[in-house]
Amino acid sequence: MLRAVVMAPPMIGAAYVLGLAAWAGQRANDDDADLGDVRRAEAVATFIERRFASEIDRLKIGIVAAAIALGLIVGLVADLLLRARTPRHRLV
Repeated sequence: MLRAVVMAPPMIGAAYVLGLAAWAGQRANDDDADLGDVRRAEAVATFIERRFASEIDRLKIGIVAAAIALGLIVGLVADLLLRARTPRHRLV
């Protein structure tokens, strides 16, 4: 029963989109070098992370919730398409 729930298309879709969101949210080491002055970019990042820490946490929670919801919807649509493709026989 648990395996069926975990391997359901909506759960797989949610996990996939959540993984994509986590991967997109990673910060690369060379991102600051594109801005020019690395020390200034680090100072701005530190200021923002300290000043707006609670807002950043809320934003992270919102992104995770949206990723899970979108993944569930994508998985549900995939499941419905698979069920529509192979209809079950009716008992008469």
